[in-house]
Amino acid sequence: MKLIDWLLVLPLTAVLLVFALSNRVAVEVNLWPFPYTVPAWLSAVLLAALGAGFVMGLLVAYLGARRWRRKARQAERRLRLVERELAATQAQFASMEAAGAAGRALTAASHH
Repeated sequence: MKLIDWLLVLPLTAVLLVFALSNRVAVEVNLWPFPYTVPAWLSAVLLAALGAGFVMGLLVAYLGARRWRRKARQAERRLRLVERELAATQAQFASMEAAGAAGRALTAASHH
């Protein structure tokens, strides 16, 4: 999986680097509604907008998956409870089986 990650990240990084180096035109960014103007490279502004959109998309996906994460946690809790109950039932069955075998052995010994 790491190899696939690198095969995707390296070309994308190269493309972004070439984009940034070839778009070094100075622009002024107005920070409306504030009375500030910031000079920046065009590529920096575009990459910042791309990054902000990516972060917003991550936030929306994270918030949208809350319900599924909660259901997964609940299912894990139920699974642990059922596993404990199963282990207790198996232990109880094993002790009953051992007691039954001991009782059969005593009965068989008394019949001889």
